[in-house]
Amino acid sequence: KHKGIIANPNCSTIQMVVALYPIHKAAKIKRIVVSTYQSVSGAGQKKVVEMFDQVSSLMPDKSAFDVYVAYQLPTGGKGFVGIEVKYHENMQTQPANPRPRYDEIANAMNCFEEAELPRLKQQPLEQIWRDHLLAGALRKTDNFDDGFFTLLHPKDNQHCADAINEYRQCLSKTDTFEAWTL
Repeated sequence: KHKGIIANPNCSTIQMVVALYPIHKAAKIKRIVVSTYQSVSGAGQKKVVEMFDQVSSLMPDKSAFDVYVAYQLPTGGKGFVGIEVKYHENMQTQPANPRPRYDEIANAMNCFEEAELPRLKQQPLEQIWRDHLLAGALRKTDNFDDGFFTLLHPKDNQHCADAINEYRQCLSKTDTFEAWTL
């Protein structure tokens, strides 16, 4: 049986030893579980291209989350959260060209007020909508039992807060959308 403080060292866990060893000496740490995540770019150009091909099959405009975390549900099913991070944006970037796939995914998700679909294709809502659609496409295509999109932004970014409030008014169901503040 392993007696050391780290069973499988890597660049992230090794750095914790300095802080954990004095605690271990004083309080006898029994177990610590650490999860680290690496960008797909760390696996090389081939994996980056593979990732873009996978995303393109879901959304024709190569929309992607800033952060994607998959998880296992207590029931054994699988879930995910796709996160878009907005630090200082004013949510007024040029909208993407509307594509038929957007409406197809929106209809399949069944969480948007139909009368609001034209509004979702305009700023400041369009990018939020496209990322939300990516979550919906991913959930259906990869048979996730749970999954949602969240927009993460600083609490003082009023442009984001206003866009989120407006976006929520376009939803008939909210179980696949969250907004978190820093």
